Amino acid sequence: TATPDTVADVSVIASARDARGSDVRVVTPAGALGARLPMPGDYNLGNAALAAGAAWSLGVGPVPMQAALNELRPVPGRMESIEEGQAFTVIVDAAATGPALDLALQTLKPHVAGRLILVFGVAGELDPIRKSSMAAAAARYADHTVITNENPRSEDPVEMVDEIAGHLVEAGGESFDKQPDRREAIRRAVSMAQPDDLVLIAGKGAEPTLIYADRVEPWDDREVARELLNSLPTTRLSQ
Repeated sequence: TATPDTVADVSVIASARDARGSDVRVVTPAGALGARLPMPGDYNLGNAALAAGAAWSLGVGPVPMQAALNELRPVPGRMESIEEGQAFTVIVDAAATGPALDLALQTLKPHVAGRLILVFGVAGELDPIRKSSMAAAAARYADHTVITNENPRSEDPVEMVDEIAGHLVEAGGESFDKQPDRREAIRRAVSMAQPDDLVLIAGKGAEPTLIYADRVEPWDDREVARELLNSLPTTRLSQ
């Protein structure tokens, strides 16, 4: 058996956690070794435990398991940390539904010493419940939200942002900005972030386009975040 706790033949146990991942101990009948899992969340610990258990059943020992865990990288755009020397944390994640955004925020919130600043929008022409459910997740966990667009398609981008803002207020959210331009929304979030803050850019992950009614634009939240982080004054960078 394999679990992310101690009651199993093979375990992957977190000894320390942060918004970028977990320091873990890989425990097998042949011994225990430390590793760094560069992905946050209990679900990733569970996935690592299952992988370690499968490896053990195939005769792989703890040392190769340790090396493999240390070499893991997140799926692009899934809880992906963006590092450009800034003094705060930036995470890009593909969470595009209420439950997915709730889980992402719930996973990150305990590891934020400062503010959790959220950038998100809701894709157009999809289940309208997404607007209220994602706004409710933002109201529960984010200290400040920048509401923007995410593939509006045929829906009016400004009206969508206004509608999401209304749902956010209904759910108890108080601190938010409305910025239909996604680039400017990300700029706003990283410009206001201070040391110990975390900026979560949610909804698109590694998607390569923004879809409007009359056009499709090349896009990558990760590259836009890197560009904007590199445009920050040097006083905003880690020393």
